[in-house]
Amino acid sequence: MAVYFVTGKIRAGKGLFCSYIASQYYRAGLRVAANYLMDTEKLGPDSNNPVTVLPGIPSPEHLHALGRGCPEGEMERFGLLLLDEGGTWLNKPEKGQEAAYVNWFIHSGKMGWDVYIQVQDKGLINKDIFSATGEHLVVVERKDRIRFPFVSDILEMVAPNKYGVTGTSKGILPHLVSARIYIGNTSYKAKSNEHVFFFGRRYYGIHPTNLIFQKDILVRDVPVSREHPDGLKVTDMRAIYSALPGATMRKYNRLARLQKLLHITGGKVKPELKVVSESAAAHGSDAEQIAKAIKQMDKEESKKIRNKKLILYALALAFMFFWGRFAWSWIMDHFGGAVGAAPVTASVQVQNAPSQLPRPVTPDMLPLSSQWRLSGWMQQRGEGIFILQGSGGVLRYVPSSQSWTGLTTVFILDGEQVTFFSGMSDSSHKTGASGLLFSNPQEDK
Repeated sequence: MAVYFVTGKIRAGKGLFCSYIASQYYRAGLRVAANYLMDTEKLGPDSNNPVTVLPGIPSPEHLHALGRGCPEGEMERFGLLLLDEGGTWLNKPEKGQEAAYVNWFIHSGKMGWDVYIQVQDKGLINKDIFSATGEHLVVVERKDRIRFPFVSDILEMVAPNKYGVTGTSKGILPHLVSARIYIGNTSYKAKSNEHVFFFGRRYYGIHPTNLIFQKDILVRDVPVSREHPDGLKVTDMRAIYSALPGATMRKYNRLARLQKLLHITGGKVKPELKVVSESAAAHGSDAEQIAKAIKQMDKEESKKIRNKKLILYALALAFMFFWGRFAWSWIMDHFGGAVGAAPVTASVQVQNAPSQLPRPVTPDMLPLSSQWRLSGWMQQRGEGIFILQGSGGVLRYVPSSQSWTGLTTVFILDGEQVTFFSGMSDSSHKTGASGLLFSNPQEDK
């Protein structure tokens, strides 16, 4: 029993918020009216209540003609009235209509109506009308247009038709809409009394977004055809009419889809889909069988779409894996030594490189060192220095001209291979001063 002004920028989700509210009223069996068309099947496929449709620019007489929104004496369950583009016809009402609008909106609660008026900004509403009825304010925003570093860029490169500038999705997150509701305080800076979040995709298609609001007529974009060569459909809207209930539209839409399927395939469809003949479909019989056939058809179509998405996501994950592996190798090659050389623990022992000649064996034949493990690498005065870690936290700095290859480095010292995984094992139980275990991996074999 209140008037709500639903505000927000263009494409912020004002219509989706009203569809979110309308679906709750409609499925609860309450009366719903609006000044635009609504898909009653998507609004509530099991409801038998019609939806009242007003002209795009309703006059005070049209509002009075609505009558009551709920039965006489009802004090809790009111009807719902949705009015779109209020800034175009409630900004400067025609001469003599301003007082009539104010009178009806003031008495809308007594007539059993909850009114939601969509407008880009509350300043577009006539000052007298807003002052008399503007106690409730709803601010709608989209919360899904958040960019994630690297991930958003990769998806836009892999799937530009979906995630690009002209893509169907404006972000990685699902279409999320936020609605902040202010009661008694219409300042945008005040703390909201309620905060609602919902996913907009669930309410796609309930309200059309291609309507042009004009007085006494309804102009809608439609596909170009012989009947509509200019792509516009004009409907006389000088009076109120009722849209068929969702349950009725669901039945007729099922029949139309099945007839179209039989026509396209010439009746040659899969056995599980051909559950009713053309004559039965024409007479509207076998409604449950028709629903089963269409459900099967939708299942196959959704399976094809899902397979395409899985392939796309697999390619994206593969690209991210190889890109991450390359980035990690590059970081370790350029910064691995500096990072590994940072921690210095108990004691430090510095020795020069051995002067004896290497043993006449290949590096692959040398055993792994049971004492030393590679800890890092650094450069000092243009000379490379390998950092080895032994038992008890002892660090050993060995100058060498051997190349550094990151985590795959194998350093030859005293006839043994020193790597990032040598010098420690759980099998030999050789315990150092620090309590760490050391062993020769060759002995484990």
